[in-house]
Amino acid sequence: VYAIHFSTLDKNTFQSLWTWLIEPDLKSNKVLFILDGYDETPTQHPCEQALSDLLSSNTPKILTSRPYGLSDLPRDRRELEIVGFIDK
Repeated sequence: VYAIHFSTLDKNTFQSLWTWLIEPDLKSNKVLFILDGYDETPTQHPCEQALSDLLSSNTPKILTSRPYGLSDLPRDRRELEIVGFIDK
């Protein structure tokens, strides 16, 4: 996370920010992760392990995906609750 999104901060500042502000809220489920376009996430990416950890955690999350994009997902990434929309 640091190298990709916060590299403009020095590591000590980032560690303090993470330890004192972000981590406590993560642990108390005060953070909602929203990932739009789950089917577009690359399988080989530096954040792949972080995303995998997030998906297997109890952290509240909302993921969106195109229905036709789900068939392109590797089987180990399909363990999701699929909620669709109905046109009326």
